[in-house]
Amino acid sequence: MNLFSLRNGFWMALALTVLVGSVFDFIALRQSDITESTGQMVVLSYQVINEASHIDQDFERLQRSLKSPPVESAPLIESLKKRLAKLQTLTAENPAQQAEVARLNTLLPLNEDNEVQALSPEQQSLILHSLNKIDETEENLLKDRLESDRVQNNNARIQVLIASIVDILLLAIIGIVWVLYARHRRRTEKTLTEAIQSISKANFELEQASLSKTHLLKATAHDLRNPLGSIQGLADLISEETSHPTVTELTGIIRQVSAQTLGLVNQLMDPKALTTGKPSQQVADFDMVKCIEDVCLAQQPLALRKNQRIVFTPEAKSLIMAGDSSKIWDLFVNLIGNAVKFSPIGSEITLRAFKENQFVVVEVEDQGPGISPEDRAKAFQKYQRLTAQPTAGEASSGLGLFLVKEIVDAHDGIIEIQDARNGSGARFIVKLPASLPRRISLDPGPSIGI
Repeated sequence: MNLFSLRNGFWMALALTVLVGSVFDFIALRQSDITESTGQMVVLSYQVINEASHIDQDFERLQRSLKSPPVESAPLIESLKKRLAKLQTLTAENPAQQAEVARLNTLLPLNEDNEVQALSPEQQSLILHSLNKIDETEENLLKDRLESDRVQNNNARIQVLIASIVDILLLAIIGIVWVLYARHRRRTEKTLTEAIQSISKANFELEQASLSKTHLLKATAHDLRNPLGSIQGLADLISEETSHPTVTELTGIIRQVSAQTLGLVNQLMDPKALTTGKPSQQVADFDMVKCIEDVCLAQQPLALRKNQRIVFTPEAKSLIMAGDSSKIWDLFVNLIGNAVKFSPIGSEITLRAFKENQFVVVEVEDQGPGISPEDRAKAFQKYQRLTAQPTAGEASSGLGLFLVKEIVDAHDGIIEIQDARNGSGARFIVKLPASLPRRISLDPGPSIGI
């Protein structure tokens, strides 16, 4: 059971206690104004007054019995004696009434022979006075008791009413405290939920940044393979060539490839890339024909190792478009490197570039085994190795085409895979907008490599 449940139990128990107390208070408030003791006194007073009335009637009947025709008076005398004895018992706690009852006993109309005799007017007056005195005393006692009981009841009613009001106020306070507590708890829960969501979001962003950094490092390490391989190939060619023009040409290529490799290292050291795993973007106009010619020149040493030819036939001397030229360089290094890697020895790799509506279109076609429909469906997935294998035992990580697709998407372009026009092989068709794209957001950073 959590703390909130314990608090719930406490408040509910307190509210239930106050509610039960209020119910009992209202029951007490509605109970009879006459208490049990007062009720008993009312009954006693009624008996006293009733007996006094019967005694008065018996005295009158006794006096009438002495007139003609005479009647038997003994039963009346016995009735009077019994009623006086009962009245004496009923008034035992009141000395004044006891004295009047004793006086009535002395006024019984009996002579020395225990015979009934007529009452004098003075005796009749005394009898009437005593009976009235008994009634008056009883009435006064009853009035005093009823008044006292009424005062007590009024006081009790006031106390009960005050208790009921206090109970209602307590219930109201409990309700207000509960509402305020519930609101505070909801606000606290909302704050905690927002904090948890914020922490979760921060953790997710940190995780994504970490993944991006990891991907950046993997991609860069992978991408350095091509230019370093080109440098090694150029070095081998230089060692074999002695003519000055060839050495000069190869030295120029080495400079170009070295500059591109240095660019990769600089991108890796970019503060933005180190923080978020996403390098800065450089968008500007550049010549697509010149870019591809440089890529072909850089990839030529790798192709020469396998006795392959790279043929580039643009439709115009220049095709100007807007974008990140370093990423476009990476894009075609990747595609040409793939063509070199998966094409047989002595084959030809053909590139075409032309303008089509608002797009600059570049085709890269090889004479390799091609890409099956099943492989095409997953060709651009991350770390996805395809069925075809490199023809000279080259390494393949399955990352290259994924990076190619990212660069194309970042430039709002389109990439397609088709069969080669002549014979076996694969043909990659890249369509990039000639004008400035709406966005360029390359997540993984440098993307040269296969």
